[in-house]
Amino acid sequence: MKVASSRLTSFVIWALLGSVGWCQVDEDFEAYPLGNIDGQGLWVDFGGVNLTEVSNDFAHSGDHSMKMSLSDLDPNPESIVGYGSDVFIDMEGRVRGGEYVISYWTYLPSDFNGANYAYFSEGSVGAGNFDYGTQLVASGDIDSFLYFVGGQAFGIPLIRDQWVEARQLIDLDENTVRITYGGDLLFDGLWDPDPLTRDDVPQFWGVNFWVQDVKEGEVPTGAMYIDDVYFGTVPVPEPAASTAMLLLACLTFGRRSVRRR
Repeated sequence: MKVASSRLTSFVIWALLGSVGWCQVDEDFEAYPLGNIDGQGLWVDFGGVNLTEVSNDFAHSGDHSMKMSLSDLDPNPESIVGYGSDVFIDMEGRVRGGEYVISYWTYLPSDFNGANYAYFSEGSVGAGNFDYGTQLVASGDIDSFLYFVGGQAFGIPLIRDQWVEARQLIDLDENTVRITYGGDLLFDGLWDPDPLTRDDVPQFWGVNFWVQDVKEGEVPTGAMYIDDVYFGTVPVPEPAASTAMLLLACLTFGRRSVRRR
């Protein structure tokens, strides 16, 4: 989703609801050909100036990751400096109740001078329901990783030129979230600070990733990368074990098909 100035804010996360329990899916982008990610799995391009692409430039596990690039067009077609790649994914329906891990890995090269926004919404992104949720920003323009809530910003130093995990532990029964970046605590508090104005029940539905902004006086340059996006009710497995665990879970519980919206 594009925003006019500083809109705050892999999930591919997909939860396949089985007849008995969860069948979790890790998104490592290995199954997709290089190039435009729109229509691959459940990813949907959100009309960015640049394509969001499956790339083999860098990868946290395997050979592929998701590449999001800044646009150097001046003026930018959307009147937002640097606004480039923009992509989202929705779950099949809202998730309510229980504890969940949301995890994704980021790689910001030293030449990336923009910001990657990640908006984890309580509403369906595809339907335009950008309800309250976690808003995380890997800000290459000010070299900080940030979480924004209630007009406040919580930040820690940005890590460049290596893969770093952004991880959230969400308890939708207790309406809490614990956020870490590179293993360091960023925030520990309410998931939704005012759920009574938003359908009464803390929930989760979709995620939107995009890039924009640049350091003052600079031309937008570079791209950043996302890999190993995860959503589930259990701790994130090691990449080598993820596939085996997923197959075992699916064989045990069965699965229902999903379709792109």
